[in-house]
Amino acid sequence: SLKLGDTFVKLAEKEKTESGDGTTIINYYLDAERNYGEALKKDPKCAAAVYGMASANFESGRTGGKERAAELVVQCLGIDGDFAKAHALQGYMLYLDGRELAAQKKDGDAKQKYMAAGEKYALALKLGDDEVLDMVRYGHTLLAQGRLDEAKAAYLAALQRHPESNVPVLSGLYHVANRGETKPSWT
Repeated sequence: SLKLGDTFVKLAEKEKTESGDGTTIINYYLDAERNYGEALKKDPKCAAAVYGMASANFESGRTGGKERAAELVVQCLGIDGDFAKAHALQGYMLYLDGRELAAQKKDGDAKQKYMAAGEKYALALKLGDDEVLDMVRYGHTLLAQGRLDEAKAAYLAALQRHPESNVPVLSGLYHVANRGETKPSWT
């Protein structure tokens, strides 16, 4: 059931990039969630299944999905505090919250979210998360904090580790190189 859940998540991600059919995407995520639920019936302490459910809820875009994902990430980390992908997902959710607050000109609150996101990403990477997307998002988080040299180093580390995934990494480096300010907006 766990592998089948992972398969449905991959199908949903593929559908997002190919046709973008929202109904098909949501159905894949629902199938993934159902299969992760089956895995949890067999093993209620399966952190990977709880994380899979969190990821499916978050990515599905369904109403309440993000909130449910946040609860599931906490549950996953309660089972396995060293589950790197759960820390990364938590970091991404904090980063998105920071972007929303920054757009509302709530710079102090945005700064706190970005800093918390950076801590989560740093921990995820320390625990062995090797996903290029998480490495790039860590760079984005550092960039949002105005930590340009560290952001550049994070993007370069991602490019060195995953040379085949150069587009998102180079995009991050481009943003560092073309950043008009050297300090974050909240200073």
